[in-house]
Parts: sequence; structure tokens; C-alpha cells
Amino acid sequence: MQFIISLSFFIFINITWADSINENQILIPKGKFKPFFKELNDQDINILPFYIDKFPVSLAEFNKFLVKNKKFQKKNVLSLYVDKRYLEDWKSETLSEELLKEEGQKPVTYVSWFVAKKYCQSIGKRLPTIAEWEYASDSTNPEILKQLLSWYSKTGDQSSQKIGVQPPNKFGVHDMHGLIWEWVEDFSSVMISSDSRSKGDRTDGFFCGGGSVSSLDSESYATFMRYGFRSGLRGDYCMRNLGFRCASDITKEGTK
Repeated sequence: MQFIISLSFFIFINITWADSINENQILIPKGKFKPFFKELNDQDINILPFYIDKFPVSLAEFNKFLVKNKKFQKKNVLSLYVDKRYLEDWKSETLSEELLKEEGQKPVTYVSWFVAKKYCQSIGKRLPTIAEWEYASDSTNPEILKQLLSWYSKTGDQSSQKIGVQPPNKFGVHDMHGLIWEWVEDFSSVMISSDSRSKGDRTDGFFCGGGSVSSLDSESYATFMRYGFRSGLRGDYCMRNLGFRCASDITKEGTK
């Protein structure tokens, strides 16, 4: 009996601690995800439970990262990790307190995949996979589908809006559609040719959905837009409407 009580107490403490370190994340339950590109066996992907951030990483959060990790400030970061547009909208290496009060809750953008990955690793997290992101985004929900189709029809920059304004999806996650595009761990695994894109602004080209315009399935069209966007990315790209959020695993002990 004493052993059972002790074990129960340990589990309670462990779960409580897990909840506390994941207070800014949402637990996504296990489920199945239908891949956009059919696999040879045409089977759904099993999604194991994982945590994902409630919101995209904000300017305030990324500023803290830069204060602690000066090697990723604009003047110090290796050109191997970023292109010339890295943190293009930052006028200084870190943001002032005054600017943080005004702009701190906007999503950070102009961040490369390499730096986004380093950020997540610095706080014990990681980038979500494509399958995890797609599953957690609840993109097949009719209401969300309507929202993102409206967003995809525009190429304007929404990243100047604050995070958390939109209502959460069924999992409790905010801003996965309609604010910014987001990096995923395995973005480069998407196999779509981008040769047909016209020259000009890199971002506008990524929104081209010509390959699926004739599709009768609006859900497939919307998914094509995301996969088409990812297919044109490189790890060092930094863009005005591309940010990220982090994810983390659940271990056998119930913690990250």
C-alpha cells in the first residue's frame, strides 16, 4: 500500500511538473493524418501525442533569445545560416523596451530555418514535422478551410498583426492560419517543382497555386498552397511573412 501511495505521489508530481514546463504549449492527442502526397501503401500517418506552442514565437520571445545568444544577432550570425534579409525589419541588434511594449506580441519573421531550429533547441524544444503541423492546424475543419482560402487568395503581409487575436482551433492552438507561414522540421522533404514560378518577389511566387487551380476539391487546393510554398524554401531563407513555433515530445515518463 505504501509503495502504491508513493508511486501515485511520484506520478502526480511528475505530471504536475510536465504541465508547468508546457504551460505555453498544447498537448495534441494521438490521431491519424492523411498525407497530401500518397505513399506507396496509401496509408494514413499515425500521429503520436506531442506538444506544440499555443502561439507563434513572438518578437519579445525572440529578443530574449538574441540577448542570451549574441552569435545569432544580425552582426554576428554566420552567413551559412541566413540570407541577407535576416531580421530585415530590426533596426538594432536587440529591441528596446519601448518597442517591445508596442510590438513585442507580434510574430517574429525574417528568420531562417537554421535559426528557428536553434531557437527551439535552446529551450529544449524542436520544430514540428509537416505531419504534426498539418494535423495540429485542423485545416480540414470547414470553418478554418474557409478562413485560409480567403487568406491564400491574398498575398498581403499579415505579420504586423498581434498573435492570439484569432480564436483557437479545436486543439486550443492559435494563429496556425491567417497570420504567417511557419517553418517545419522537414520542409525540404516536399517534392513539388517550382520551375514554373515567375521571376520577381520571392514571396509572391510561393503563393502560386497554378498546379491545382483546376482542382474541384477546395481542401486539396488549400493544402497544395502550403506544400507548394514549402517546396520553394531553402534553409537560409528569411522572409517577411515566415515565422515559426516550437513543438516537443512526450517521453515515457510523461514529460518533454
